[in-house]
Amino acid sequence: MERMDTPIIQTEYGNVIGIRKHGCDEFLGIPFAEPPVGDLRFRHPVKKQPWTGLYFAVKGPKNPIQAKSRFSTGNNSEDCLYLNIFAPSDRKEKLPVMVWIYGGAYKIGGIGCKNESTDVLEYELGYFAKATNTIVVSVNYRLNVYGFLNLHFLGSRFDMNNGMYDQLMALQFVHDNIDAFGGDKDNITVFGQSAGGACTLALMTSELSSGLFQKAIVQSPSVDHFWTEKESEKVALDYLRILGVDKDYPERIMYKPYDKIGRAINLVTDKLILSGNLTCAFSPVIDGVFIKDYPKRLMKSCTKNLLIGYNKEEMRLYTNKAPNPILRVYSKVVKLDVRDGDETYKERMTKALSNKVIVEPTMNIVNNYPGKVWLYNYRYVTKEMAEMGLGCCHIAEFPVLFNWTNAMSDAHDPKTQRVGKMMRAVWKEFAWSELSMEPYSLNHSKIIFE
Repeated sequence: MERMDTPIIQTEYGNVIGIRKHGCDEFLGIPFAEPPVGDLRFRHPVKKQPWTGLYFAVKGPKNPIQAKSRFSTGNNSEDCLYLNIFAPSDRKEKLPVMVWIYGGAYKIGGIGCKNESTDVLEYELGYFAKATNTIVVSVNYRLNVYGFLNLHFLGSRFDMNNGMYDQLMALQFVHDNIDAFGGDKDNITVFGQSAGGACTLALMTSELSSGLFQKAIVQSPSVDHFWTEKESEKVALDYLRILGVDKDYPERIMYKPYDKIGRAINLVTDKLILSGNLTCAFSPVIDGVFIKDYPKRLMKSCTKNLLIGYNKEEMRLYTNKAPNPILRVYSKVVKLDVRDGDETYKERMTKALSNKVIVEPTMNIVNNYPGKVWLYNYRYVTKEMAEMGLGCCHIAEFPVLFNWTNAMSDAHDPKTQRVGKMMRAVWKEFAWSELSMEPYSLNHSKIIFE
């Protein structure tokens, strides 16, 4: 594999050198904030101080702290506020910039290495950067209790929406420094999926991020997953009780070991699910500052160019292995309207749940959006996904869009290549298009990938 040093890049923080792989310059693990540890835990991020000498951005960072679960990532640390930059090596002009915000129910995820002993990233985006001829940036942000648990009402020692402020600081870094990497700071597209898609909606409608990006791609967003302050306070009290921390001494959370914090994260999540509340336990808070109202309401006055869509069988990722009796009980708990039909109950329940959580809230945004908006539907099922019984579920588009070969997809399969090439062409054209012009291939009311 081709691997060599990149040219040295001068940023406002200091000089950076990365690695060159397969025609892409990768700058991995660049810090955009001071480590949120010690006195900075549970606070808004603090801008990174300049460094002296040369920063070797040659290995991905660690992933944020998270509880162990079915979809969680390893290689975790509280010192996680880093970003990765992928830039085509042959760039000769300023390129559009695409900033990736991962999902994971605000609870899990990350853009770092899969484990300590490997250089393989959770999100390998070098091929995508080359295929779209854009500068692609992936950013870490704090999750679960560290990023979204609201303890501010118990003491000013704790800030709200730390994970959102992490994203904001990363965007500020990109805006201020991406020209040095060959990017155009006046043509930045933020794109995210699931919780990352909801974060993108919040960023689109926040005054604090004004001027930091111009366009957005929102994939399968968890549109309704935001708490009011009162709701977030109740979740926080439940969490502290489960963790065994007296609400009169909330600072004691800082001395609890990660394993106990993680177990409590899972328990409070399970409690919400069993109560029939579909909102993620650690969702962002409508704080009146960063998020002034539900983003779906504020979107009605947003004018950024928007590409938004969803997958055919979103919630099949979660219902696939659940027994029918459990699904029948849960559908009643969440007051789900599962209509009669010729399909199996699981298929009908999956469709109803997908409509409730993803499809209907997304279409509400599309139907009321005043700016330029394009809707896509992803319907392609890889052979691997079909064999696993997952169909076209939540996250099914990842390996196809990003050209990965893994348990979900074989990037060399001709059909997968065709759909992936089509998707990347649309993402590329959206990123490259001028704000005053409609991309020529996006002039349909709905774009189908199948």
